[in-house]
Amino acid sequence: RQEARELAGSGAQILSSAQRNQLAAARAEKDLERSLELLETLVQQASRSPEAWAALSVTREAAGDIVGAEQAAWLATKLAPLESAYLIRYGDLLAGYHAGRLDFDAIRAYEKALSRQGSSAELWYRKGRLEWRTGQLEAAIASFRRYGVLAPQGPHAKEVRHTVANFDRSLPEMPQLPATQAKPDGVSADAWLDFHVAMVYQLRQSEPGLREEDLGHALGRLDSVHEVAPAFVPALNLKASILVELGDLQNARLAYEQSLSLDQAQPNLLVELAQVVRQLGEDEEADELLHRAADLGATGAIFDIANAAVERGELLLARALLDTYFSAPVSSLTHDRAVALRETVDRRIFAWKAGVGGGVAFVALLPLLVLWRRRSGVALSVLLETAPGAYRDVARICSAIRHEVLKHNTTVLNSVADALEDRDPEPARWAAEKLYSSRGAVARFRGYISDLEDLGLAHGLRLNLRHRDQVFSPLIQAMDRLAKNEREMRTGVGRRLANELRVLSLALNQQGYRRLGALIRSVSILELDEAILRGIWSEVLREPAFKGVGELELNLDCDGREPILLRIYRGDLEDILANLLRNSIEASLECGSRRLGLYVAEEEDDVTGLERVELRVLDDAPKRISTAMIRGRYIEHGLGLAVDLVSRNGGSVYVEDQPGWSKATVVRLPRAEEGQEEQSADSGH
Repeated sequence: RQEARELAGSGAQILSSAQRNQLAAARAEKDLERSLELLETLVQQASRSPEAWAALSVTREAAGDIVGAEQAAWLATKLAPLESAYLIRYGDLLAGYHAGRLDFDAIRAYEKALSRQGSSAELWYRKGRLEWRTGQLEAAIASFRRYGVLAPQGPHAKEVRHTVANFDRSLPEMPQLPATQAKPDGVSADAWLDFHVAMVYQLRQSEPGLREEDLGHALGRLDSVHEVAPAFVPALNLKASILVELGDLQNARLAYEQSLSLDQAQPNLLVELAQVVRQLGEDEEADELLHRAADLGATGAIFDIANAAVERGELLLARALLDTYFSAPVSSLTHDRAVALRETVDRRIFAWKAGVGGGVAFVALLPLLVLWRRRSGVALSVLLETAPGAYRDVARICSAIRHEVLKHNTTVLNSVADALEDRDPEPARWAAEKLYSSRGAVARFRGYISDLEDLGLAHGLRLNLRHRDQVFSPLIQAMDRLAKNEREMRTGVGRRLANELRVLSLALNQQGYRRLGALIRSVSILELDEAILRGIWSEVLREPAFKGVGELELNLDCDGREPILLRIYRGDLEDILANLLRNSIEASLECGSRRLGLYVAEEEDDVTGLERVELRVLDDAPKRISTAMIRGRYIEHGLGLAVDLVSRNGGSVYVEDQPGWSKATVVRLPRAEEGQEEQSADSGH
């Protein structure tokens, strides 16, 4: 009841007509400083408006005032605890600007948002990604599974960026809220409290077996509210979200419609209703609801309509819709996808304009262009040799192709071939939708190929995967052949088709799958041996800072002669050891010592039983360094980067006394086993 009273004190202020015009002007203002000035004035006039605080949070972040953005987002969540968009924005700030240190707080914000918007696949993915990063593996797997149920063909969200500089920031002290407003007219004190008790039941994280019981208690309280205040819109909205979670879609729809009949200006509620209606199989009405929501400014609806316009080829309409999307005041779950869609639209519009002017010249030069495209460009191996920093993205994209395109889609080809030989056309027709739809295997594969080519361009290389790459050339040719069979697949007729599908299954699901696995393993699993360690040592000694220092003694001891498999990218390991060795060399030279050690050994965790690799960098310099300094991101000699990379790769780092030396900086990293390449790429490694 105490928590309910606190929630009851979170009354939000509705903006007046003049204030709403000021908010719209601030959003439309292209001058960032002027927009910030308008919003700062507005929150002074309407200090309890969550809309104003949310808009100010976005503008402060754009201006580089991250602390101010967090404060504004936090106030918006307190003023409108039922609005999932504000919780998501606050969670995004916590996850994006503290280098992982406040991931647990971000997870709690996402959990509250999910209690209001449980059908959002993207939000389940974000929560799962943070749970994985914080070591809550079971919870992460549960979230990923929920994502898979809601969006089996959905795209993966990009990883939240981490920076060492942001990690040093601490969460700001939040300001005090002004005095609460009175409860709404027409709602009794008992009903007001019952509403917030119901909210507490919904928001708290129950044990799995008690969740339905809590939701039942919440519905009972809301029924009491409805008896005395049938026009209380927030209670109807809360009831609808609970009914959706319980799977009672028909009654949830009735509650949504009743709420909208009382207050039509609820764009996000229209989006939620559209999702429910679509689950009930009424796609046309769901589309109509999305258009109504877009007219009222719902960003999710605007993105969906823009995406559909791109698929129809209406590029100018899509560009106008995306301009409207990016003028919205709050964070959206589709933001990263909207950025990518806008880039696609701009690229296609530019290509269309250029094509109109240069059509004749293009036809004349077409044979030369075809020949040039076949012979120009480089294979993916060239990118991997020249840009170790691309390893992580290459592994992620290749793993997505192997897992999403091949494992979960093209593996049906043999079964379809068997059915065709038995004169059963239905499996082929079903598979055609799985393979050839706008989100099917062929489209997804081509999208990932485009991602690899864009990655090459970002590193100054034009990849020619179709003609010059041993892994992707046969895959692309096989996928092109599969695409040419679309018409026959949709009719489900022909013994020739059955034979063709068996050939393609061999090329994709066996040969291609194995080649991709070997490629992923080569970039995400490192075979650590003495040659690699001595190479890192030599590179450090060749740095300008150590020229002329003479010979330094390195005692190197690797445990065993066989290479040790490490689940880490080579570039990351080189950066970790180079920074630790550089730090020890500088400390040793200052005191006249010329002896360092690098010991490598395998060990097994006594608690988890997991095998790990321990790397010890030793010196006998008297200069002090401690575990507390290491974990505090001691950056004088680049140790902040080393610690961040160790953490990102699932390891730990600490300092301990070492017999015969003054100290040892110890790095523990997970050992890899055969067959772990997909896990390495998919788990953020």
